[in-house]
Amino acid sequence: MGGYWVCDACKSLNEPRYSTCYKCHVKRGQATPQPIIPGATVARPVSEVYGAPVVSDLKGPSILAALLLGGAVAVFLTWVWYYAEAEYHFGRGRIAWGVGLFIAVAVLVAGTLGGRRRVSFMLPFISFALTLASVVIGEYLIISAELAVGKAVPPGSIPLATFGEVAKAVGDYLASDPIRPILWFVALAAAWLIPFGVLVGSDREEED
Repeated sequence: MGGYWVCDACKSLNEPRYSTCYKCHVKRGQATPQPIIPGATVARPVSEVYGAPVVSDLKGPSILAALLLGGAVAVFLTWVWYYAEAEYHFGRGRIAWGVGLFIAVAVLVAGTLGGRRRVSFMLPFISFALTLASVVIGEYLIISAELAVGKAVPPGSIPLATFGEVAKAVGDYLASDPIRPILWFVALAAAWLIPFGVLVGSDREEED
């Protein structure tokens, strides 16, 4: 009820800012409720029940499950992104934004075990870190494949350029497709905001 509380003496509903009942002027929690039937057990005072924060009985998130499933999804999506763009020239980086989306969902589902555990700040961090790694590795592999064009590469192998070669090629690479950094940002934003939004929403439900 957003912090509103009920007076134990007169049962009036009071605003959170008041510590004394507006009607009978009894301070919150000072009135001792009496049982209607002699000898009966007295329940908790209504001032403790209404307006008290709801404590979730859910266990903390499964960090291991979030890392395992999120990591597996990140590896799979990085491979799909690389294969689609490097081998078939499909997407031109447009797949990158979906990487953050699917990693975020995987981390959220695995970390909460399908809603049976609560969300914590660790899940947005895990989702963001896995997406960042996927974006960096994916672009590194794609640039390496472009640098390997015209070179003798064994069939079925993934060409890997040195970090120096990739660093020199990044400028021209981005100049040819300036929208790619925007897609990286979208992927990272989705990776953070999806689990963080669920976290904020669950906190608000506990406060109401």
